[in-house]
Amino acid sequence: MKKLLIIILLLASSLYSQIVVDIEVKGNKLVDKTLITAASGLAVGKEFTSKSARDGIKKLYALGLFRDIIIDSERKGGGVKVIIQVEEYPRVSKVEFIGNKKIKDKNLNEVCGVKKGDIASDRHIFDGKVNILKEYKNKGHFLVEVEPKMEMTEDGMIIRFFITEKVNLRIRQIEIIGNNAFPDKAIEKTMQNREKTWYRKAIFNGDKFEEDKDKIKQFYAERGFPNAEIKNIEFIQLNGTWVKIEITIDEGKKLYFGDASFSGNKIIPNEILYKCIKFKKDNVYNNKKLQESTQSLYEIYGDLGYLYLYVSVEEELNDSIVNIIYNIKEGNPARVHYIGVKGNTKTHEKVIRRELTIFPGDILRRNELIRSQRKVYNLGFFSNLTLDTRVVNDSGDIDLTFNVEEKQAGQFSVGIGYSAETKFTGNVSISIPNLRGLGELLYIRTDKGGKYTNYELGFREPWLFDNPLSVGLNIFNLEIEQLNFTERRRGGRIDLTRPIPRLAYTSGYINYGIENIFIQADSTAPRSLIIQAGKRWKSAITFGLRRDSRDNFMNPKEGSKNSISVELSGLGGNVKFQKYVLESHIYNRLPHNFATLVRGKLGILNPKNAPAYERFILGGVGAWGLRGYPDLSIGTFEEGKFIGGRYALLFTVEAKIAFDQNIYPIVFMDLGNTWNNLEDINLFDLKRGIGFGIRMEIPMMGLLGFDFAYGEQGWMPHFQVGTEF
Repeated sequence: MKKLLIIILLLASSLYSQIVVDIEVKGNKLVDKTLITAASGLAVGKEFTSKSARDGIKKLYALGLFRDIIIDSERKGGGVKVIIQVEEYPRVSKVEFIGNKKIKDKNLNEVCGVKKGDIASDRHIFDGKVNILKEYKNKGHFLVEVEPKMEMTEDGMIIRFFITEKVNLRIRQIEIIGNNAFPDKAIEKTMQNREKTWYRKAIFNGDKFEEDKDKIKQFYAERGFPNAEIKNIEFIQLNGTWVKIEITIDEGKKLYFGDASFSGNKIIPNEILYKCIKFKKDNVYNNKKLQESTQSLYEIYGDLGYLYLYVSVEEELNDSIVNIIYNIKEGNPARVHYIGVKGNTKTHEKVIRRELTIFPGDILRRNELIRSQRKVYNLGFFSNLTLDTRVVNDSGDIDLTFNVEEKQAGQFSVGIGYSAETKFTGNVSISIPNLRGLGELLYIRTDKGGKYTNYELGFREPWLFDNPLSVGLNIFNLEIEQLNFTERRRGGRIDLTRPIPRLAYTSGYINYGIENIFIQADSTAPRSLIIQAGKRWKSAITFGLRRDSRDNFMNPKEGSKNSISVELSGLGGNVKFQKYVLESHIYNRLPHNFATLVRGKLGILNPKNAPAYERFILGGVGAWGLRGYPDLSIGTFEEGKFIGGRYALLFTVEAKIAFDQNIYPIVFMDLGNTWNNLEDINLFDLKRGIGFGIRMEIPMMGLLGFDFAYGEQGWMPHFQVGTEF
């Protein structure tokens, strides 16, 4: 309780006013004497009375700088000398918050109002406590206690706010007030804080509630109400820790899109720009569609190098119709001045530069820049890739710097696998995908199991003699026990791959392979396979086209991979056939880190007497995998005996969510079958497998996958290792 002491010493003649002849200020350390004198209203030459003394004290207290004030006087000459005695509040030297977990120190510092250097008055500290409690309440934390404690030091006063956060609040009900266009449930579904249900704990989260406010406004803005506002939010405490949240909304008027027009565009005509508009006349106003349209305009200009484009969106309101006017300032196209590379501690710089499709002096086209980044990242040598840009002159030319972070490129794995066909199989593999830092690939693999043995050695040079011609060599020794025959293959292959000019992401390849094939059929094999048993030589050449625009080879979320191949066997040797394979993967990125895959694959083998061991057999995992079925279990029957088909179809629909860059769960459905004759193909006769799985990118091992799928024989596990499934 503040002490207020007024001592006014007057003589017997105090019934009459006295003239101030001098003023003395005592006790002040930080506050200037002149400020104190002026603020009191007392001055030399003025009359001094008991009323002027009381008024002076009130005025000085109003400054909020003093804990105690005394005004005294004594006779001096023909008047009085006034003595103003003050006791100052200390300054705040430090503010601390102790016990707070729900709200960070930074946020409390902003709302508290008590800062270093402030006057440490009782009122100021009390206001700080009130502000802290108010912030907790705004975030839905009612059961909070705040106790300020002060410590005086040589540097000033340390103020510590001790905060006790009690149990979490839980949401019993969310009531929306003022909503006529949408029901409460529709609005609540946009929020992260939800009402209590049997499967939801409904624990209130203050940070997410701030996001919920924006989500509600965005919900309305995407459904014709861009002017909707949240007028009030009230938390009503129920029994215990339960609360009811009342959110009052002013929806505003529902609006519709009118005409869209452009001004200022010279490079791109209106008919092209209209293709960027994501809404149509008379559609309900949608703020998201409006933003997407603006983004599309930046992208189409960016593909032409107009990086300094400025688009202002003008909304012309006519009753409930909103006409959209895009005011475009095109500027000049930007050019590449210099391209630098940083962070490549192992990989030679030329390995990175040769993947670029943009060069110094070129117009800096957005699509070519994205393509270059994608090609560099998909080398598979880097765990991260960022791009720095810098404007270097008045013409707007730009320096580009590709910042890469090397990852462990070598892969070594030892493992054991199981499938219905090959049983238990052990494997050891060594892969060096960036040999000598030149992008070369060397790999050695051996698999050994009860029904499967494979030894393989391969090498690939991605740029032969610094030309964009990839050359691969491979030798192998394979033996596998199929359902009714044993197959042994020994041989080698050589392939050449080269990008096709002016066709982005597209390359053509040619492959020549020679193999010594030995087939040993048992008594359950069909007659066509028994006839083809024994040792034969296969000499085949394969031609193919491949287009791969995936954003990430290991974990793609957008882009596509399409290929067509024709294998012609019979260029020497005694194995003759033609095999055609068409395959397409399409990836789509969805909100919230979701992505989908749609895959289709078609295989055709001619002629009818083509080798039975070259036929298509589906099931399990691999190139013709169909999960939910044993490996190599889906084929046709000849004379009642199992054999592969000459025609094969395979479809996959898959969805995944990337919780982490290197691990993500999936759900999928596979469909497929094989047939002997074209007229037998029946799309209503497809085998179906549905299930879930997980993918993990493991350093030094590559991509691992585990799937659990349901097919005709019930649930079945599948395990696979590789760069793509």
